[in-house]
Amino acid sequence: MSTQKTFIVANFTADPLQASLDFWFQKLNLPGLIEFAPYNQVFQQLLDPSGPLLDNHHGLNVILVRLDAWSKPVQWPAESPPPDPLIPADKVSLDAQALASALRHSTDRSRGHYLLCLCPPAPSTQADSAKLSLFNQAVTHITTALSDIQTLEIITPAAINRLYPLPAADIYDLYSDHVGHVPFTPRYFTALGTLIARCRYRLQAQPIKVIVLDCDLTLWSGLCAEDGPLNVRIDGPWRDLQTFMVKQSEAGRLICLCSKNNEADVLTVFDQHPAMVLQRHHLVAWRINWQPKSENLRSLAQELGLGLDSFVLIDDNPVECAEVQANCPEVLTLCLPSAPDQIPHFLDHIWALDHNRITAIDRQRTRLYQENRQRETIYHHAVTYADFLAQLELEITISVMTAPQSARVAQLTQRVNQFNTSRNPRSETDIQRPDAEIQVVEVSDRFGDYGLVGVMMVVARPDTLRVDTLLLSCRALGRGVEHHMLAHLGRLADERGLKWVEITYHPTDRNQPVYNFLTNVAAETASVESNHGFRFLSKKLVTLSFNPPATSLNQARPKNLSPAGGDRGG
Repeated sequence: MSTQKTFIVANFTADPLQASLDFWFQKLNLPGLIEFAPYNQVFQQLLDPSGPLLDNHHGLNVILVRLDAWSKPVQWPAESPPPDPLIPADKVSLDAQALASALRHSTDRSRGHYLLCLCPPAPSTQADSAKLSLFNQAVTHITTALSDIQTLEIITPAAINRLYPLPAADIYDLYSDHVGHVPFTPRYFTALGTLIARCRYRLQAQPIKVIVLDCDLTLWSGLCAEDGPLNVRIDGPWRDLQTFMVKQSEAGRLICLCSKNNEADVLTVFDQHPAMVLQRHHLVAWRINWQPKSENLRSLAQELGLGLDSFVLIDDNPVECAEVQANCPEVLTLCLPSAPDQIPHFLDHIWALDHNRITAIDRQRTRLYQENRQRETIYHHAVTYADFLAQLELEITISVMTAPQSARVAQLTQRVNQFNTSRNPRSETDIQRPDAEIQVVEVSDRFGDYGLVGVMMVVARPDTLRVDTLLLSCRALGRGVEHHMLAHLGRLADERGLKWVEITYHPTDRNQPVYNFLTNVAAETASVESNHGFRFLSKKLVTLSFNPPATSLNQARPKNLSPAGGDRGG
């Protein structure tokens, strides 16, 4: 059984990272071991067909590289200073190309996540404009050549310096580099270790899906009710905060407001203040009233169909923060610094708001939830649930997965938890395996496109179509899509002359809804539940359909589902 290792490979002595990594892993209860590859074995490890990088299925592979180190001697006479590293143009270019090629080779064959840290060059390189230009060109080549790899994150020297800035004298250690090829100071190794721990934390942390913002003294300076909506100040750190939140929205997080204020005043700021960066179209919902914020957060969670453990609240008022911490402990509650000039630094170091690769559905997530508001309107005006579904004019398309869809499919396996028969999250590399047969489900209705919301991973066995994974995003649940998926599996098996459809089911603490659904279908089709899942006659599934009872709306509504189709998983 593979462990969640953090495996570190470097072309310099990287052992001083151990102290900071041990600190963070213990502090954050991060899983797995920390292991170091032998000294200066970058290419050997990346190209090893059976090495620890490829075996680290659910862990983090860290590649630390000094591009100029490959072009300089490793040992120097103790009695004399070392020569400046010579970096011929062709050598730097070839090293960059070779590293990019080796990384692609390794990531193509691995199920793990990779972090490539391109470390800063030696002072002698930085002092020589020609050498520095070659170094920067190599960095650009690597980042551009590998930008399409979903399981690879690249950190450049500039990015490291932005997050953890240190004076030049606190970065490079000339003596220890000469003696033992330990190029950095303890402080810089601490920064690198913190960066690695931050990446490892993001891979295992509960994803934050909703950011709830206070307004006065959080989104702007001033009180909109007292100063007037057009007289609040939006500049400097407040503008930075709004820009940060727009980027979070574009990355797929939902932005909400929770403010003790007059709603008309707040919305006037959004609609009329010329300096606003965060616009009303970025917002999914708001609670602007005088109720306790913990009550408003619970109300937002119910409206969105999301758990409070996926919420973060940012507020300037310590009293309000304490109230939420006491009454909604699941919410990550963050108090904005009282000194405005500290706000940008504060935002840069909210690890919970780091994000992985952004998919097309992430960029559409705010729009999807806004469209759900329109669905809620007809839901509350419909007489029966069948009437509600008829007015939606649902369209369901099932097709074989294409390569551009693999990132979204991998994301769904990692995030969907209620309607998911598997407990095995997949990487994009898993999804792209040649032997993987994957059917994807796309849904739309009169209000918009839900996107890719369902996945079926199948394999043909003698007389049986085995379904390893059946999952559906909660935003599409309760509308007959799940019935359509099973009917499709029945047709797929029947067309191939397979008598049975066998759906593997692995129970988790959250996937009771998919079990209930399969149990009900088994009863309807006189099928059986086995030790490892459910076994259906393919011809019985072909005729399966969704027929909600023509009773009152509340009686027909599926349990635990928001009328908006709120999505806890994808």
